[in-house]
Amino acid sequence: MKIILYHTVSASTAAELDTAVNALFDEGYQLYGSPYLCDRAVEGVIGVMSFYQAMTLDKQAREANRSAVLNEISESKEVKTLKMV
Repeated sequence: MKIILYHTVSASTAAELDTAVNALFDEGYQLYGSPYLCDRAVEGVIGVMSFYQAMTLDKQAREANRSAVLNEISESKEVKTLKMV
């Protein structure tokens, strides 16, 4: 597996992180390590936590995702063609 893209997802809540991570799973990304929390200062206020998760995309997953997208486009064109006839 050759990693071709590394991405860090960030969110204000665990639920938001779940949503963002699940969306990237659909694109072929995989978890890279464990999620983590980090305290960040917002307007000088300490104690605001953010959630983070590193994710990676490898070459095979990227190619598979491209193929799936192309198939979906092709199928949608076929459906439109059938509806026009």
